[in-house]
Amino acid sequence: MINSLILMMFLYSNFVSTEYYEKIAWGSYVYEEGAYPFYLSIQEPVGGNPKNGYYHACAGALIEPRIMLTAAHCLMNDTLIPLMRILPNYRNTPLILPGDLVFKIEAYERHPGAGSVSWATAKDDIAVALLDKPDPRPGAIISRPVLPLHICFPVKIMGYGYTESYDPPYRLKEAIVLRLTDEECLDELPWQYAPGYSLCVSNSIGSAGCRGDSGGPLIWENPKTNKTFIYGVLSIVSFQCADAPFTIYVDVLAYNDWIDIAVFRLTIHDELRSGSDSTKDK
Repeated sequence: MINSLILMMFLYSNFVSTEYYEKIAWGSYVYEEGAYPFYLSIQEPVGGNPKNGYYHACAGALIEPRIMLTAAHCLMNDTLIPLMRILPNYRNTPLILPGDLVFKIEAYERHPGAGSVSWATAKDDIAVALLDKPDPRPGAIISRPVLPLHICFPVKIMGYGYTESYDPPYRLKEAIVLRLTDEECLDELPWQYAPGYSLCVSNSIGSAGCRGDSGGPLIWENPKTNKTFIYGVLSIVSFQCADAPFTIYVDVLAYNDWIDIAVFRLTIHDELRSGSDSTKDK
């Protein structure tokens, strides 16, 4: 365990400039214009009433022009979902400005195994949502993987969740982390981690997801093709933001077949509903 962690830190220091990253505790702010257009902010009304305003509650990723991938536990409140609004990442901030295209959730599917046990686990904590209209932005879609993520591979986490000081950031934050082995993840989080269904990540300075980061993507940017892949959906976060050791993601590759089926069902139902509405109008 200790030897593998030492190896992980050594590899991390060779992938990332620690001189830069050790100056921050959770991650670095994202200032690049147009960065991560696939990232979505799931916002809920304060106190369940839209008149009170909205706040960022969870995250998602755009995998098709009308399809959002997120964590199942972000969509567990069926009465609240129609009130949610989905903000694409226009300027690395969760604030909505006049003229911003904002989406609503038209339909959704949670994995049937989500919430089947009484404790928090990453297994089956995944959901697909159909948005009320397509996102017209070119290049806003993130691809799903076809190959597994290697151990100690550098990937990125991001979100508007709470920082190490327990305050929500005004701007999107990111961090480079490494995938750990199943053994390392089970040693620390035996109840939450599900081998074969989840991924566990960390780095030498303890960058991790926290409250508000749930549903967010774990991504790998292919340096040869400049194509970005979503390898994970954030499932288990720590409420101790300053010293969370790991972050657990649902392994997207393990659920690719279920995602395909869910997208097909949502799309077909939407087409049938649209056809029925058109017939009524005649």
